[in-house]
Amino acid sequence: MSFQDLESGGRAIGGGRLGINGRADPAQAVAAGVFQINTAVSTFQRLVNTLGTPKDTPELREKLHKTRLHIGQLVKDTSAKLKQTSETDHLSGVKLQASKKIADAKLAKDFQAVLKEFQKAQRLAAERETAYSPFVPQSVPSSNNVIEIDGWIRHLNSVHCWNQKVNDIDSHIENSLAATAQAKSAACKGSQDTEV
Repeated sequence: MSFQDLESGGRAIGGGRLGINGRADPAQAVAAGVFQINTAVSTFQRLVNTLGTPKDTPELREKLHKTRLHIGQLVKDTSAKLKQTSETDHLSGVKLQASKKIADAKLAKDFQAVLKEFQKAQRLAAERETAYSPFVPQSVPSSNNVIEIDGWIRHLNSVHCWNQKVNDIDSHIENSLAATAQAKSAACKGSQDTEV
């Protein structure tokens, strides 16, 4: 699926894929979710690559934190849509076309690949955030020391909270990978059932 397909509401040049009862194919929502996650992970990686440089500021770390949370929500939503798509296909009782099965398997594989990229980026972020401290300009007037100390305390608290959230996200990713594997297995089983 191309970016243009997503922009046009998932409709391909030939009129688009419609599911049962003429509704839009729920796989389109999964494809859009994978696309959004992939875009957000690229942004996250760019921010991680800035850690340890003079551009590494408390504001950058806050943006990194918000991006991480956003990706976590996208993963949760897309995982639910993928599971729903798999269940809908399996429970519909309709023999699925081979192209639909292949497309659904590709979506699951793409979702799994982007989750692995996010996991890798998170580990690198954790290493760099602990190895480097944010850059604070030396020309800060002494009257702002209280604000600076308060900022550092908030930063240390957010790093601690972040470590807990990384563990939560890793757990969610592992659960999503298991659900993806289960969906693939169901798709393969459905494929075998239609061939017999």
